[in-house]
Amino acid sequence: MYLKRSLTISKELGDKQGIALSSNSIGVILQNKGEIEKSKTYHESALKIQEEIGDKDGMANSLNKLAKINFIQGKINLSNSYANRALKISKELGFPALMSTSDRKSTRLNSSHTDISRMPSSA
Repeated sequence: MYLKRSLTISKELGDKQGIALSSNSIGVILQNKGEIEKSKTYHESALKIQEEIGDKDGMANSLNKLAKINFIQGKINLSNSYANRALKISKELGFPALMSTSDRKSTRLNSSHTDISRMPSSA
C-alpha cells in the first residue's frame, strides 16, 4: 500500500506533518474496510502528533474522524466530546466547512443518543 510506504518515509525523515497525514489517510481506508479499532488507532496517533506540532486544522479533522468512529462504536459521550472539540477549533480557525461538519455531528449527537443511522457519512 502506497500510504504505508508514505508513512514509513515520513517517519524516516522525521516529517511529523507527513506522519499525521499518512496516518489519517490510512485510518480512513481502514474505517471504510470495517476495521474500526485499527482505524481509531491511526487517527489517535495523528491527533497526538498534530497536537504536538500545533496543527489545529489537522486536529479538527482528526477530532471529527474520531467523533464518527466513537459514534459508530456507540460511545456517544466520547463522540460528542470529540465533535465539540473539533467545533471549537474550527470556529477559532474560521473554517466554515469544518464548523458545519462538527456542528452537525454535535447537534445530532445531542438530539439522538441511540440512532446510529442518523450520523452523517461525510467526515
